[in-house]
Amino acid sequence: MLKPSAFEVEMIIENLEGHKSQGNDHIPAELIKAGGRTIRYEINKLIISIWNKEELPEQCKETIIVPIHKKGDKTNSTIYKGISLSSTTGGPLYMRVIHSKTYCSYMKPQIIPNAIYSVI
Repeated sequence: MLKPSAFEVEMIIENLEGHKSQGNDHIPAELIKAGGRTIRYEINKLIISIWNKEELPEQCKETIIVPIHKKGDKTNSTIYKGISLSSTTGGPLYMRVIHSKTYCSYMKPQIIPNAIYSVI
């Protein structure tokens, strides 16, 4: 499988969801999207580095789990749900690249339109 192109990473960054809690890197998606050419270039280098090494850096593997109270008695632990906060720059971005690459590699060539990058 070919390594991700700068254009693919650019499209994935463009499609990041905003207004989400940032993870252990404390970098919101809005900052990455607004960061301009320099930030996108550095993130592309990070993605290519992870791709070549075939291993996520340790800090990208860390996830913070936060309990969120649904409703009712706050002392009842069964009515809490957990949400996970992951590093925006590593894990989720890289996983979207993997998803894009694997999804597109299984499609038949004649089915792939110009909107190949809209799978995310």
